[in-house]
Amino acid sequence: MTEFGEVWLFTRERLAGAWEDLREQQLHWTPWPGAHSIAKILAHVAGAEHYLGSRILGIEPGGNDEDARLDRAVIASFIEEDEPFPYAEEELTHSFVSSLLERSGAIAKRAVSHPSEEQLQRQFRAPLGNSITGRQALWRMAQHAGYHTGQIWTYRQHPEFPRGE
Repeated sequence: MTEFGEVWLFTRERLAGAWEDLREQQLHWTPWPGAHSIAKILAHVAGAEHYLGSRILGIEPGGNDEDARLDRAVIASFIEEDEPFPYAEEELTHSFVSSLLERSGAIAKRAVSHPSEEQLQRQFRAPLGNSITGRQALWRMAQHAGYHTGQIWTYRQHPEFPRGE
């Protein structure tokens, strides 16, 4: 396992601890109107892993409708704020979000585990629009879940976050 993989696994474990015990109501809570829910944040993380991991591995971007939809989750309403998020809030159930993260995690794990020199040097367009290498994408992917884990814990500490059963 590479350093990328070790960091990615660590941040993914922390991410799981931040959300897996949440109920549906908590997954969909937002601290203000227009903010992203935890469910959307998690779909966004899955989208980033899928987008970057696929390109590192040389998998055709948007190979099917579901791949294209998951790739849009990294960009829509997060980077391109005016673009509607590709998943409806009602669709983002606990089990559906788990399935997105499992799917993206499988691709990300392949990408971070033992990338070849060709994969590290491969150039492609990042979600922000700039050109990056596979190595740069691995650094971004390795830390991205950690960033959003902190965001989820901040939501959970909000005084109006739903508590109890």
